Amino acid sequence: MKSLKPSIKHLKNKIYKIHYRNIIFYLHEINFGNVNLKKLIQLPSEIELYDFFLDNKNKYSKVCDIGANVGLHSIFLSKIFKSVSAYEPIKEHYFQLLENKKINKLKNISIIKKAVSLKSGKEMIIKLLSNTTASHLQISKRSKYGKIFKEEVSCVSIKRLLPKFDLIKLDIEGLEGDLIKSLNLDKKNPDFIIEVHNFQNAKKIYVKLKKNKYFKLIKLKKKKYTLIKKLKDMPTKSTEGSLLLIYDKKKTD
Repeated sequence: MKSLKPSIKHLKNKIYKIHYRNIIFYLHEINFGNVNLKKLIQLPSEIELYDFFLDNKNKYSKVCDIGANVGLHSIFLSKIFKSVSAYEPIKEHYFQLLENKKINKLKNISIIKKAVSLKSGKEMIIKLLSNTTASHLQISKRSKYGKIFKEEVSCVSIKRLLPKFDLIKLDIEGLEGDLIKSLNLDKKNPDFIIEVHNFQNAKKIYVKLKKNKYFKLIKLKKKKYTLIKKLKDMPTKSTEGSLLLIYDKKKTD
C-alpha cells in the first residue's frame, strides 16, 4: 500500500498546520541549516514512522522520544498516546519544542533538556551548523561535515529510562549501537523503534540480539515487517527502513 503524504498548510506567524490521516498538529517554522522542515516532514522515512505510531495506537501507552528535535514525532505521538517524554539537549531545538507544545495545547508531554547516553553526567555534543538535525554526542559513531560547534550538555543514562515506558523511539545519530549493546535485554523491556545510521551501529545491535530469545529484530520498510535473520538484512540508514526491537512477552510466560 502506498503511503499518503501529510497535508501541510503555511499559516500566519510562520506556523505549519500538518494533517496526516486523522491527526492534526502544528509546528513552528524553523531553519535547520540547509534542511527544510516542510520537506523533512514529507520524507518517506518520516511518514513510515507516523504510520507505525497510528497503527499501534492501542498497543502502547507511555512513549519516550529520544532525540526529539523540535517535536516532529513528539507532538504527533502526544496526539495518539497517553503520555510522551521527549529528550532533546540542543537548546535551540528544546525551546522550539516547548513552543510547539504550547501551540498544540498539549498537557501529556514532558520535555527534558538532556541527551540520553551510556551514563548520566556531562558530555560534549557536536552541532552541525549546515544540518542541526544531524547533531550528535561526541562519543557517537557518526560522520561529521561542514562547520561544527561544540558545547557541553547534560545526559541521562538510558538504563534509567527503560522501566518507565513501553515504547522508545531512538534517533541518536550514531550512538544507537553502543546504547543497545550496554543494556540488559534478558528481562522485561520496552519495544524500540530505531533509526540506524551506519553499518557499524547495525552490526553492534545485530550481534547483541541475534541470539536473544526475548526480542525479535524486525525491519520496517514500506509498511512491510520483515524478520531479520542475518546481518545483511539490517537497515544501515533511514532510507533502508526503521529497525524494530519487539519484546516477545510469550517467552517470559
